[in-house]
Amino acid sequence: MDPENNADVPLIGKLISALSNAARLADQHFVYVVWGVRDGDHAVVGTNFEPTVKRKQGQPLEIRIASRLSPGIEFRFEEVDHDGLLLILLTIPSRVIRTALDAELVRPSDPERSRAGYVPDWA
Repeated sequence: MDPENNADVPLIGKLISALSNAARLADQHFVYVVWGVRDGDHAVVGTNFEPTVKRKQGQPLEIRIASRLSPGIEFRFEEVDHDGLLLILLTIPSRVIRTALDAELVRPSDPERSRAGYVPDWA
């Protein structure tokens, strides 16, 4: 993940959705994302990303992301200490998520969504 945009709610949500679906297609139970490992040589460099502390628009980051995924998915962020360096492990279970993470698409207050059997045209 790009350290400059490591709290990008739409990006992380889309990543969770895509990787969860990919894990399902690959018949894997979980998929993982790690912050603090350099892409090129996989050296452990640590991160300053703290998803359990980070807030977006007054909400904890995890709640902000989870509230925009439909159906919900029980992903979790974990802090891992590796020789004094902070790593963040995002664990994503295999599950099909049908919607994009987009405030314009997923509206909890939308009366149409609360109708039984409603399937949005973009699903």
